Parts: sequence; structure tokens; C-alpha cells
Amino acid sequence: MQLPDSQRLNGLRVVLLRTPGRSVDFGRELARRGALPLCLPLIDFERPDDPAPLERALERLAAGGYDWLVVTSATTVTALEGWALRTGSTLAGAVPAGTRTAAVGEATAAALSRAGVPVALTARNSSAQGLLAELPPGPGALLLPQASLADDALDAGLTGRAWRVDRVEAYRTVNYPADPALRLAAAETPPPSAPAVLDAAGYRQLAAAGVHAVVLTSPSTARRFSTLLNGTPPAGLAAVAIGPSTAAEAARLGLRLAATADAPTPRGVADAVAGAVSPPPPSPTNGVTP
Repeated sequence: MQLPDSQRLNGLRVVLLRTPGRSVDFGRELARRGALPLCLPLIDFERPDDPAPLERALERLAAGGYDWLVVTSATTVTALEGWALRTGSTLAGAVPAGTRTAAVGEATAAALSRAGVPVALTARNSSAQGLLAELPPGPGALLLPQASLADDALDAGLTGRAWRVDRVEAYRTVNYPADPALRLAAAETPPPSAPAVLDAAGYRQLAAAGVHAVVLTSPSTARRFSTLLNGTPPAGLAAVAIGPSTAAEAARLGLRLAATADAPTPRGVADAVAGAVSPPPPSPTNGVTP
């Protein structure tokens, strides 16, 4: 399909703050529009230090002890699948027919579907507020597996609506790279189509040549990117947030955003980048790679 000029990204260098394997679909859409996608991994994910609370909660889930399973990221799905694999089961086998599953957005819903888990509710607004708006009120029991750094907004909101919430740590967010012995999806090998990888030194070198856009992919990456910048964004940088929670964290950190994606999808992010930058005229330097 021919893209209108306003959505073309010819020659734009766009850095995704994700690991290569998690950047593939976003990089593919950016490249389809003519951009030069790169990735700068700043965070990674490990299993919990103490897996016992998660194991007990998932055993209760399998026994039919929850009315709802609420999943707030595709990474949570990876963590739950890893638990199931280690117990000789599958995630689909751990979610009984009487338990409904809610997903924070389309990407999380797709990850659950690939794992064989039916999704009863997908929040149209991919945020804690979106889930709270669409989940029915309690009473009842609800399982909320989340990242170690997840804020309390969803837990508090659900508790305030008469749900008994079991919030458990499904994984830890750590600096990249994770400990290979603890890393989620340790066997994951990025496909050849994954964007090229930068390290911090490579990013600074590229920034001096003109990085046109950086996509902040989570509140955690926004914090680490702010540290990397030492409070001084390169001239001409367009920072784009993947969603409202990331945008809020960027604002708290004093990072000026050029745009926030309407949806945390490859198309949503690429549209936000297109709206945030003006493609430069073609020149030999536009093809600089690390």
C-alpha cells in the first residue's frame, strides 16, 4: 500500500529503546516507511528473586481460585509461560475455563492468544485507567501478576471496586543485559530482520551525527534514557512515548516529548514518529549506520 507523504520517514534514524527481539515488528513498520530503525537496549527482565508467591498464586489459579486473571504486558505472558514450562505444563492449562482473562491492550492480548489463553476483555485504552474503566466491579478474586517496578494504581483501583486482589511479582526489570541464568526467554534469538543494536557509546556517536527520533518504550526505559542523556538531549531529537504511562514518566523526568503514540503498536508508534518529525532532504549522511 502506498503511504501518503505525511507518513513517510525516508532516511530518518529512529532508535527503539528495546532489545532486538522485541523491536522486530516496530522496526519492520518503520523500515516499510523508509526509516532506518536501530535499537538501544536499556532494560531486560529476570525471574523473581523469590518465585514462591508467584508459584502459589498460579497453583491457586489452576485450581479455579480466581474469577479474573489480569495481564498488563506481553512480558508478563512470557514470565507466566516460563513458570508453566518449568512445571511441565502450559499457561493455557493453568487458566481454567471458569476464569476470565483481561489484557491491557492488543499486544498483550495477542501474546495471550499465542499462548492458547482465551481473552475475554481487551482494554481499548492500553493503560491501568483503561482496564479499570472496562473491568466489571467486584466482589470476587482477581490475580494480578506484574513487574517488580509496576506502580500501585491498578491494584488500588481494583481494590477500591470491591475486588480481592492478589498482586504478585511475575518478573524483575533490570538493567540490560540480564543475568543469563535468570533472564526471561533466555533461548530467544533475534531474527536476521531485527534492527541493528547500539550500545551507549554507539548511541552517543550516532546522536552527534543526528538521531532524528527515539521511541521511549516504557517508564523504565524513560528513566534509564534520561540517565544516559545526563539531562542534555541532543539537538534536534524528537522523543516519542509509546503510551500515556511512559509519557507521564517522561514529563516527570523533564524529558520533552514530540509525540505520544495513540496505540502501543507498530503502526501507532510509526504514525507518532511521522507526526513528530519532518523528514530531512536526502543526503549521503542519511544512511550512516553504527
